[in-house]
Amino acid sequence: MSRITEGMDRQYSDSEKLAARARLSGGFTIADVPWFTWVARHLPTAAGANILDVGRGPAWFWEDAVPVLP
Repeated sequence: MSRITEGMDRQYSDSEKLAARARLSGGFTIADVPWFTWVARHLPTAAGANILDVGRGPAWFWEDAVPVLP
């Protein structure tokens, strides 16, 4: 495991910890656009396309991005 990923298994070990990190990020970010909204705007998707989010944790991050998807 590299230094950059050290401790991630503890930080993301359950959905409560992931949600806490998301709340902190949302409360203290200085970005004009939320991360997943920005990502969604830059995805080469077409109307009716399916997006598969593969990872550990809930897909609620994408709720903010839905309005900008085709």
